[in-house]
Amino acid sequence: MYLAKMTTAQAKEAFEKDPIIVIPVGSTEQHGTQGALGTDFMVPSYLADHVEDVDNVIVAPTVPYGVCPYHLSFEGSINIGYEGLYMVLHGIMDSLMQHGAKRFVILNGHGGNTPSIDRAALEVYHKGGVCASVDWWSLVAQLDKKFEGGHGDVLETSAMMAIAPESVHLELSKPINAQDPSENMKAAYI
Repeated sequence: MYLAKMTTAQAKEAFEKDPIIVIPVGSTEQHGTQGALGTDFMVPSYLADHVEDVDNVIVAPTVPYGVCPYHLSFEGSINIGYEGLYMVLHGIMDSLMQHGAKRFVILNGHGGNTPSIDRAALEVYHKGGVCASVDWWSLVAQLDKKFEGGHGDVLETSAMMAIAPESVHLELSKPINAQDPSENMKAAYI
């Protein structure tokens, strides 16, 4: 069930059943020369679409902005900062807890969001709820080591090619050669 498509009466009834609330979270930022700015929120949103029909799961609207001050030199990147994302997540979960929700899963698409998510999740715990954070790229790598990857690389590009191929522009891609930080420290990926 999608929270955004429910009426107040339907939401009231659904919250009485102790549902799991899935909150897709990402970022709007550069993803190499070939990747869409929305990659980090489009992947979690897509994954959430595939659990919305599971019994007693409610998918909240996707949060498309995150913590990415290091990407602001790239056109189109939007940073709401650590405090901004924390306040958004706090507001979402605090509001829903007032209506009876106690169980949350944040489906994260951007590593920079983790401190804000952790802070908001800890507050949910202190109020008697539970909040799990799932980073989709980490989960994929745990399922199969060949899917380990990083920002704007083959992992994210492949995921977007699978879910929104019109958002990937391979004709704009440029070769990126990982540089080892030192002789003793080798780069695993970009």
